[in-house]
Amino acid sequence: MFLNGGVLVSQDESETWTVHKMVPPDTDHATVDSLELIFSILGGLAEPYPVNVDEILVKSIWKSEVAVADAFRSAQGRVFLAGDAGKSMIRSMSLVGN
Repeated sequence: MFLNGGVLVSQDESETWTVHKMVPPDTDHATVDSLELIFSILGGLAEPYPVNVDEILVKSIWKSEVAVADAFRSAQGRVFLAGDAGKSMIRSMSLVGN
């Protein structure tokens, strides 16, 4: 579900949710208030919408980066990249970066 510049993802279709929100690159992540972030996403275009949050299990920062190679070459002079082989991050850290 896309909401107010963020994404809300159900982990168990009931009680556990993941929230993703883009912040400016120069954001001091130590000052990001997780509850305010959740409330701002759920508020849409209106005021922040407070909800009852029992527990925040994990708070992490993920920085997207892009890299493009100048050339790809195999011993035969050709290469074919598909899926996860075409990106520079490992699968466990990709957050579905395909």
